[in-house]
Amino acid sequence: MNFVNFVPMILTMLILGAVVFAALKFTPKKSKNNSYVKLMKWMLGIYIAVLIVSVPLVMLLPKDADFVVDSAHKASDYPSLHELAASGNIEESGSDFQQKTWEETMENQEIHVRTANTNGPSPSLYVENVNKQGNKVEVIHYRTPFIVKGNDMTHRLNPLKINFSTDSMTIRPPVPARINLTMFQQEIPTAQFTGERRIANVDTTNSNGLVYLKVPENIELSSDSGVHLNHVDADN
Repeated sequence: MNFVNFVPMILTMLILGAVVFAALKFTPKKSKNNSYVKLMKWMLGIYIAVLIVSVPLVMLLPKDADFVVDSAHKASDYPSLHELAASGNIEESGSDFQQKTWEETMENQEIHVRTANTNGPSPSLYVENVNKQGNKVEVIHYRTPFIVKGNDMTHRLNPLKINFSTDSMTIRPPVPARINLTMFQQEIPTAQFTGERRIANVDTTNSNGLVYLKVPENIELSSDSGVHLNHVDADN
């Protein structure tokens, strides 16, 4: 912190001092000992004392550099999972965002896909038909990081779950997570001479996810009316 940061505080003290001095100067002598004049003196003294004490306290607050978003946590650096999935390149280019993989051997040649109501948004579903034998279905959950003020909070999110039966697969979207975040902010009087604003909107990068299904060509998929299956042409 350099001298420039203290200029607003010094100007404020000078202006208030001048106002109080003028008020006392032009107050009739008979009324100088009244409670109003004493109150003004006390208020000015307390205000100046708090300003002076706040100077060393500012040094104890976390530096802004502690919350700088580094290159690994910039939203612009994350690829579009939907574009990667639609082009069939998500396994190669989106491997860093894999959350969990399920493999299940299905007994039937027809599988019904449904999503459960968990009060959370349902992820997009992408289906790739693979040329392999057997009835083994592979399901992969992808999710980009959830960033709060440059900090990766993805581990605080609830996981997606999948339940298999003989002829169906139920996708349970992540239950919304409640995250209590404690942050430092510079309150009055420090904020009025450092130029800092109160914390109003915290910089966040929301997490986006999808479910990628790799299904053998001999298995036919169906789904509920509200569940849309995006079929992927991995050869293009």
